[in-house]
Amino acid sequence: MTTQQQEIIYYLEMHSPDALQPSVSKDKSFVVQEILPVDPSLNKRFYLAVGESYEWTERAQWSLDTWADYIKQDSIHTFVAKSDDTELGYFELMPDGADVELVYFGLLPTAIGKGYGSALLTRAVTEAWALVEGMEDARVWVHTCNFDHPNALGNYQRIGFELYNTEYIEGESE
Repeated sequence: MTTQQQEIIYYLEMHSPDALQPSVSKDKSFVVQEILPVDPSLNKRFYLAVGESYEWTERAQWSLDTWADYIKQDSIHTFVAKSDDTELGYFELMPDGADVELVYFGLLPTAIGKGYGSALLTRAVTEAWALVEGMEDARVWVHTCNFDHPNALGNYQRIGFELYNTEYIEGESE
């Protein structure tokens, strides 16, 4: 008999760039770059590599054409972090009017625990605010869950996100 744990989804938001409590990487070669032109294979590769440990499955079977449609249709901005030539992690931003959702964010397993998470998140929030600069009632928001990295919720809150909703989804039993 298998029982799936209850999923708890945490919704967080930031209403001003002034709320950001920035973090900087100690790694002098840490850089974050937007991927232009877009590369659906990169989004898929990072989604699978980052999400494997956290049960990211909803897009695991997507074809490259589906990834391309998603990036184009939803105006996704994808950024990749590196140290020298080593990829560390990525994030996707999806603007919608005065809102920007941090859709996916994460480090590759080899980069976890090395001090990159908060610096990458700082950059994600900075880039998100740049997309809605000057707009009234702008906000940046994200959701995470109890299946994500154990430090995810605390990291979001530490850099300035505020919790505005929590959703509980019952697990399935077999």
